[in-house]
Amino acid sequence: MQRDDQPDGAFSVDYDIVDTWNATPGDDDVHVRLTMLGDADEVALADGVPPQNKPGNPESVKYVIVRRSGDQLDSTFTSVIEPYKDARFVSGIEEAAVTTAEGAPVSDEDGVRAVKVRLANGRADYIVSSLNPEAAYVIDGKIRFQGSFGVYAEKDEIPAFTYIHDGAFIGKEGTPYASAGTARLQGTVADFTRELSVDNKLQVQLDLQGTDPNELVGRFVYVQNDGVRNAAYEIRGVAPLDGGRYELDLGDLTLIRSYASATDLNEGFVYDVAAGQPIVIPLSREQLYLADTAIVSSKTVLRKNETVQLQATGTYADGSDADLTGVKIKWKSDRPNVANVDGKGRLKAHNIGTAVISATVEAGGVSRTSSLSIAVE
Repeated sequence: MQRDDQPDGAFSVDYDIVDTWNATPGDDDVHVRLTMLGDADEVALADGVPPQNKPGNPESVKYVIVRRSGDQLDSTFTSVIEPYKDARFVSGIEEAAVTTAEGAPVSDEDGVRAVKVRLANGRADYIVSSLNPEAAYVIDGKIRFQGSFGVYAEKDEIPAFTYIHDGAFIGKEGTPYASAGTARLQGTVADFTRELSVDNKLQVQLDLQGTDPNELVGRFVYVQNDGVRNAAYEIRGVAPLDGGRYELDLGDLTLIRSYASATDLNEGFVYDVAAGQPIVIPLSREQLYLADTAIVSSKTVLRKNETVQLQATGTYADGSDADLTGVKIKWKSDRPNVANVDGKGRLKAHNIGTAVISATVEAGGVSRTSSLSIAVE
């Protein structure tokens, strides 16, 4: 065992992964890095033995054990798990300041924490978790958040991606980039499958608030039951009934907890849900913005009077290509006497020298500019 009884406020443990399952074809340099933020009194690395009845499991694995010591503690442990291959794409991880919407500081008792992750490509991701989705907070003095979990990614102070779960708002107030909407759907249990079955249904009284019922497939419904067991079920299908009622298909997930009697099966069942109990269906939404642009040219060295067609391309934060068909693109040359470009991206070389061509793309309310150096011989 290795131990540090005076750890820094932020520390990392980097695992050099050994592929004992032969899941990858080559000898890839794969790592998983754990970074923890916040107060801790002791950090220990201890050898743990995973189940040895599973082929491929190593003989031991290093476990990270973190603890605080003292009386009347209320602790929040925050960690970022970062997988990478060959080289890290994260350049920095730090806590982001959190205040209430009125500007008051928060404590561990509030159950909210935010982390700022800086990427090597210049993007910054704010990741927020809150135990009180009704409370509104301000992250890093500029991002308003109200929900259970959210991600706000930006580059050059312009958003690249937003995601929020069980939340009403994430974004910069006073800008067109805020994501506001319905956080959750609420209702009550009307009826349910009461016999042993592989085809179970939960009928609910529910206000969809304009949500398409098909959008609920794949989400989870949470029944606020007696608390003896968890009552969370994946929604596999939705069928509208009458009077604002809907039938949720739960598949082979039974709503039966146990037999009412261990000796007399005729006494029926005990259920995990009951008619009239409240239900909640948290919603999530995401928005991709134009994250990066580039100028593509078949040639970057031209002769006098030669022409070439330039093309502007764009990508979203998830790496997918942006469709720039019909998107406004502003072309510009810093030395039009060397090489000029028209409004359609057609470049013509004039005199010997070097010119920098820029393309500014405006899409989805976001403007990104890229450049390309052109030499004329």
